[in-house]
Amino acid sequence: MHRDLKPANVLLGDDLEPLVTDFGLAKVIADAHTHVTASAVAGTLGYIAPEYRQTLKFTPKCDVYSFGVVLAALATGKAPSDEFFVHMELEAIGLVRWLRCVMLAGDHDVAIDPGIAGAGYDDQVVLVLRTAVLCTADDPRERPSARRSGACCRRSRFRSCSKLLVASSHNILLAH
Repeated sequence: MHRDLKPANVLLGDDLEPLVTDFGLAKVIADAHTHVTASAVAGTLGYIAPEYRQTLKFTPKCDVYSFGVVLAALATGKAPSDEFFVHMELEAIGLVRWLRCVMLAGDHDVAIDPGIAGAGYDDQVVLVLRTAVLCTADDPRERPSARRSGACCRRSRFRSCSKLLVASSHNILLAH
């Protein structure tokens, strides 16, 4: 388990293949174990699964949640702590809840980063956003496995729109 997935910890290889880095918080667990218990929350705010914050128990589904937030940030161009969410009328809304509301309302165009919208990959980006929503379900049992979430990205032809998402992630990293 990585325990600190975020855009800054994902590098791109020669073929734009994502490479996860910074395993400083990572834990290896035996197959017989289902979670790791910590004495304090570790990771980056905004990317931490809510159940981990509440129980200090980290499961593979916590990494799936973080992966979903990374996908959401890349496709929307908004970081979880983006100033955009400070001005929302609803209390305690952030990237995950905002994206869920927008996608449920069918306002996909609103969710796509304006810097990559209209470049011919909007359908693929919407599939990435749908995967992000699945991965960030409130109930960890409703989240796909890491393997399945990766398969969802492959089905969305993630690689075909990855150059656009790279540009979006560059903007996120520069802004924060």
